[in-house]
Amino acid sequence: RQVLSSVCSGNEVLKVKAASGWVCCLIAPMPGSPVPEANALPTFLEDGAAWACYAALQRRRGAIADAAKRKLLSGTETDEAAVAALLSQVPTWERASCMAELKILSFSFTMRNQGKCERCMFTEAYCICAQLATLAAEPSAQRAACRVRFVVWMHQLERGRASNTGKLLEHLLPGSIVLFADAASHAERLRKIVAQSSGRVVVLFPSENAVSVEEAIRILPTTASMDSSMNNEGSGPPPLVAVLVDGTWKQAKRMHRTLADLPHVALAPRGRSEFHWRRQSQEGRISTVEAAALFLEELGETPNGAPKILRCALHELVEALEQQCHYDGFRTGPAPPEPSPAKRALLKLRLPKRG
Repeated sequence: RQVLSSVCSGNEVLKVKAASGWVCCLIAPMPGSPVPEANALPTFLEDGAAWACYAALQRRRGAIADAAKRKLLSGTETDEAAVAALLSQVPTWERASCMAELKILSFSFTMRNQGKCERCMFTEAYCICAQLATLAAEPSAQRAACRVRFVVWMHQLERGRASNTGKLLEHLLPGSIVLFADAASHAERLRKIVAQSSGRVVVLFPSENAVSVEEAIRILPTTASMDSSMNNEGSGPPPLVAVLVDGTWKQAKRMHRTLADLPHVALAPRGRSEFHWRRQSQEGRISTVEAAALFLEELGETPNGAPKILRCALHELVEALEQQCHYDGFRTGPAPPEPSPAKRALLKLRLPKRG
């Protein structure tokens, strides 16, 4: 093969001549690269030298991207223009991860500036952390945590929403955590959790190959290896890891693809969701914390135990939402105006709210 490497207006262009013709690969402009003189084009390189030049170029681009990521994730850069300039030096396929990591780093600062609690995301006047701590102290919550560990695989846009229900699991069940699907560091943490679970892990998502809870428990290993079977008490298998995909249904369909190699479980909800602050797109779809409660029931937990605690936490969240949004006062006030005919036609296509 004959390789032609040329530099044109700050763009690195690599052309490889194969039997089928010329194949061109355009590489993005190098930051700060000078525009070459016209008489410097083109420069012909033979095979080995051309590939060495291309490898050096890729190493340089990687070094620039790594330096930009380190500076971004150090948290020292707060100017929006400077952050945007650094992101432009990061490869496009890594920018979403960097933005998610930035959002995680700045989350506490953002919540404090907005006068919100960084754990429940409510304003300080309506914080529900004390009520959740009381529920978490119940013995049934402690027992359920020894049996199941929930990992909430959350979309980053859900992090700051007071109406998000997945965060309740982190408050109520010891060992349960919230991880963000777009953050590379959180993806690595999830891989470690899965590796330490000795195969006792399921994803709660109704995919095409999902099975029932009963069937999943039957096919999962019941014993663990000696390395990972020792829990905090010194004996017994580790708790079952249940991954909950937390986001809108459109987001969840994309997020669960990264978990495709894990066994999926489909729940069987009995009735409509009790969480009326978000409208479900189809009958039988429920909120994240309701899915956790139903999963515990299908595992054999008594409804008056940990599942009841999760549903009580959901009621606390709904009540706080009504107070924070002044929905409780609006509900007792004058009736809202009737919707227009066009609006009524659209409402017929949507499931009714509950509550």
